[in-house]
Amino acid sequence: SASPYQMRGIAKYLNDLGFTCYCIRLPGHGETPRHLEKVSWKEILGVADKKLAEFKEKVDKVYLLGACVGGNIALKLAEKHKVHGVISVATPIFLRYAKIIKYLSPIVKYIKPFIKKRRDSYEAEYLIRHGLIYDVFPIRCVPNVLKLMSISKKALPYITAPILVMQSTNDYIINPKSALYIYQESGSLIKKISIYDNKHHIILYYNNDDDVYKPIYDFIYENELKDYEKLKVNLDLT
Repeated sequence: SASPYQMRGIAKYLNDLGFTCYCIRLPGHGETPRHLEKVSWKEILGVADKKLAEFKEKVDKVYLLGACVGGNIALKLAEKHKVHGVISVATPIFLRYAKIIKYLSPIVKYIKPFIKKRRDSYEAEYLIRHGLIYDVFPIRCVPNVLKLMSISKKALPYITAPILVMQSTNDYIINPKSALYIYQESGSLIKKISIYDNKHHIILYYNNDDDVYKPIYDFIYENELKDYEKLKVNLDLT
């Protein structure tokens, strides 16, 4: 229920360092909550898959970065496509109050179709106040979220690309044990995890500080350095 603007900060940061960045707008996002509640998880995943395939034709290497349910999408795409790395930010495998959400949402959606988001941080307050993310979440979208969580969870053992997992312990939506599960269950041989005690759900933000952006750059840089060293060894052998 966010928009590409939420990724603007990290995209600009990486672009200034020489990386080509592409922030896609998923179906139902950047419009109105009414649009989002009409979109299926298959449509969202299908558009992301198509955009990734198009982007791969224009660049040599691709690193996927997804926040919240965008992280679930990134994980699923990393299983299907050859990518050089995946960065999972505040990605839900387990939700706080999961049973309440799962079993009450089919009833609640008829009584209260939209639930107001918490403005629990400066970032959330700013983004909501300026209309850059929705101020409510459609209850009808809960099955989409649960389905994307499920398929990304099943995809984890088949992900072989290097992975960076980032999560805040103060996240009021995502159960922090999600991050450890992704880290432990992914099939990647190269894994990193960053846990923050001083952040909220919206870790990535336009005016974010370097303790979030720099680990992402370092992750990419270190992987590229390893690839270069492997190439150099192979050239020396020949």
